Amino acid sequence: MGRMDMPSAPGADFTTLFHFLPIGAYRSSAEGRMIHANEQLARINGFRDVEELLDRARHDPDGWYVDPARRHEFQLRLARDGEVRGFISEVKRRHDSERMWVSENAHMVRDADGRVLFYEGTVEDITERVAQQKAMREQQERMQALADQIPGVVFSLLVRPDGTRAYRFVSSGVREMYGFSPEDLLRDPMLIARYRHPEDIGRLDGETEAIQAGKVELAGEFRIVLPDGQVKWIYKRSCEVLRDSEGVHRVGVLLDISARKKAEDALRESEALWKLALESAGEGVW
Repeated sequence: MGRMDMPSAPGADFTTLFHFLPIGAYRSSAEGRMIHANEQLARINGFRDVEELLDRARHDPDGWYVDPARRHEFQLRLARDGEVRGFISEVKRRHDSERMWVSENAHMVRDADGRVLFYEGTVEDITERVAQQKAMREQQERMQALADQIPGVVFSLLVRPDGTRAYRFVSSGVREMYGFSPEDLLRDPMLIARYRHPEDIGRLDGETEAIQAGKVELAGEFRIVLPDGQVKWIYKRSCEVLRDSEGVHRVGVLLDISARKKAEDALRESEALWKLALESAGEGVW
């Protein structure tokens, strides 16, 4: 069987829409044999003519998926749910076996007695989208590896117009600094604020106001208190990279400067002791 006959009256069914769709569309028999397809599906498969596609599909019904098990999975879902949505697979173009990625949707059409009449489905070529997603993942992995080599915490943050925050990226150094994981902070962006020393909490509000006022770069020191009572001094520096309808996008670093602070305190104490000792000597000293 080739193309279905056109209806006697224009608009009597969806045949015109079927061929006008910008994605591939098909109809197959209850046995799973493709009996109808639109021009876009033929082009996706490297054919200029629908009949060529139908002929190839009849002679090689299993030659679509790179992983043959995907066909079985597709059929199982269709039989179980009566439909399949967003079924993403790597496939081979029927004309030349060139590999590509597609997203499929399909559903059963039954008669009044519940018998399967045929299946209908759509096929969208998402090869470019998959390639972009892969490139993005690889870039993120490289950035993650690089950020994990930097002492302290590297982060990417969104500050929304209402002042709420969302972390888009947090390096693994947050574990050593705060004791929780990057995933914990991504899920709960206010987690980091709850570790602020009570005397330094007000600085967070001032920082948010400065960001919304348009200050591009921010830097400063504050204290955090860990669950075990340990107090750390943190140096934070961030800058704005984008301001859009979502809010203000910023990137920055957090550095543990507790050791430096202790050294500064020790130096001040030492200077005070020497000053006291010299002033008590009663003689000129240089």
